[in-house]
Amino acid sequence: MSNEVSRDSVARRVNGENPLDVLVGVSTPYGPLLTDDYGRPIRFAEYGDGPCRFGDRPIQVMKPYEWLADRVYVFDDEAVAPFKDDVAHFVVEACRYFVGGDGDHDRSVVLCREGVAEQLDLSSDAFAPMVGADGNAVRFSYQPCDRLRCVCSTNPQKGLGVFHVWTERGTTYQAVLGPCAYERRPEKALTLPDELWSRNESWMRDFFEQETSDFLCLGVVSRRTNIRFVEGGGARG
Repeated sequence: MSNEVSRDSVARRVNGENPLDVLVGVSTPYGPLLTDDYGRPIRFAEYGDGPCRFGDRPIQVMKPYEWLADRVYVFDDEAVAPFKDDVAHFVVEACRYFVGGDGDHDRSVVLCREGVAEQLDLSSDAFAPMVGADGNAVRFSYQPCDRLRCVCSTNPQKGLGVFHVWTERGTTYQAVLGPCAYERRPEKALTLPDELWSRNESWMRDFFEQETSDFLCLGVVSRRTNIRFVEGGGARG
């Protein structure tokens, strides 16, 4: 299958409040491309109302027959070329600090720079997950690919985080990294080495449009590779 983006059906928003009026737009072999209403590739920070902010209220749970609360989008390679590899490497490296390769895991943590973890109250409303477990969270059914992806809510339109899938030592990992907790409340705050954080701070601020970057939430699900994956995946409906 060709990796070229098909622009035959460019996305345009039509008038009306019904989310079903939003037409499916530019597609790739890995899922829909993140674009504006006219099919032009955009940055994560340019989607809808912008990235979620720390302390944002959870997204309203949608009923299966109404609309998907969130969706995985693929970035245009040129738009993320300066930091694409850095983002993927950071997610993988951070996961190695708290997720072992010895089986199935479903973890949610807050990644912090030095001196921040002690100041966080993980039981506060600010760390409530944006998408509840009974909502429309992205299910574990995506395959690894060489494109950078993200998760965005469709109603309201907000960027929720980087979405990355990879395999390592017989285990497949699926992770969402963003300013807010994704599907589960964080269970712990994890301080990363200062060298690792400082090396990645520049793209964190730019990608998530944050004035400061002291912590990010990371949700990870890992499964042994004897699970059958469905190419393209989807969101729970």
